[in-house]
Amino acid sequence: MTGDIDNNREMEQKTDMEEGMQSSGQDNQKLKSGFATLIGRPNVGKSTLMNALIGQKIAITSKKPQTTRNRIRTVYTCEEGQIVFLDTPGIHKAKNKLGDYMVDAAERTLSEVDVILWLVEPSDYIGAGEKHIIEELKKTKTPVILVINKIDTVKKEMLLTYIDAYRKELDFAEIVPVSPAFLEKQLECVFTDIVPDAVKIGMVTGIPQMEVIRNCLLRYGARHVVMDTVMVSTSGKHLMEPEALSYYREKLLPLAELYTPNLPEAEVLLKRTIKTREERVAAVREFALQYKGIVYLKGGHDENSADDLLCCQGRPIWISGKHIDSGNTHGTGCTLSSAIACGLAAELTPEESVRNAKDYLTGAILDGMNLGNGNGPLNHMYRK
Repeated sequence: MTGDIDNNREMEQKTDMEEGMQSSGQDNQKLKSGFATLIGRPNVGKSTLMNALIGQKIAITSKKPQTTRNRIRTVYTCEEGQIVFLDTPGIHKAKNKLGDYMVDAAERTLSEVDVILWLVEPSDYIGAGEKHIIEELKKTKTPVILVINKIDTVKKEMLLTYIDAYRKELDFAEIVPVSPAFLEKQLECVFTDIVPDAVKIGMVTGIPQMEVIRNCLLRYGARHVVMDTVMVSTSGKHLMEPEALSYYREKLLPLAELYTPNLPEAEVLLKRTIKTREERVAAVREFALQYKGIVYLKGGHDENSADDLLCCQGRPIWISGKHIDSGNTHGTGCTLSSAIACGLAAELTPEESVRNAKDYLTGAILDGMNLGNGNGPLNHMYRK
């Protein structure tokens, strides 16, 4: 869910959760719950970290500052309990009412949670923006964990200098440096425990993360890799830098078994325009030949129909569909590729996997949750 929640509502929900956990404590005295907020300057990686902790793309990530304009909440559940994470707008010197609103939304969380995660980037000095945040943190009794992001960009000896500088400014409960190694450890935990029968890969914007994913796929011999080629936003904006796109094409894409590009993404990867149905057939054949895999070209960007095109073993197969007039389409691409991966994991054929996934996605859209403002989510649990 997205959206700013008023203070009273949020505290009521926190109380309800605590009471619920206390009542269930009769069954499990060790079960715990709590709230954690992620704060920091714009573009330090708060949304990326929250997505990594949850294991799903909940918050939008972009190089554009102030992409997160409200508090975004999500719940991490494990055997020991639950953590409700609050992703917040970047704290900055506001120049208008919108800026005032976003800063207030972020700073109000400091007194409403059980722990604060403050994200910073390694720097040889503590700037005015960081000093302002430090002064705000001094006003609260909530434990603060300092998270130093992107430590792979600095030498280890310099990192110790940065840690010491921050330690002098505030008494932190913990100081945690993070890097692409954090992603690597997550993947290692998965592949060395319950080995996945299929892997779906979504948006990956940086070369360091791509390298980690590539190395893990090769090291553990991942099966049925489905690549959701998220590179172009709905508005047409490219989500990868040119260097990252080159690495993506040459090193990561060849490891997949099945690809799910939409029309704009296929145009970027093939460096050609795709307008007619004949051009789509030629495109999927070229794509399949170039990357030696199965291609499922999504047709949702077509104004006339929602027909998709599967190319398996050089044979194009049209899979028909109709446009659905719905405002609940957030996450359709992620859902479709994940459902295809589930089919492959169950040893269905690529065509069976794709057809089942498209049927499932259609039902999830038609269910119409109408949840929250803006482009709403699908109902993944619509099947009883």
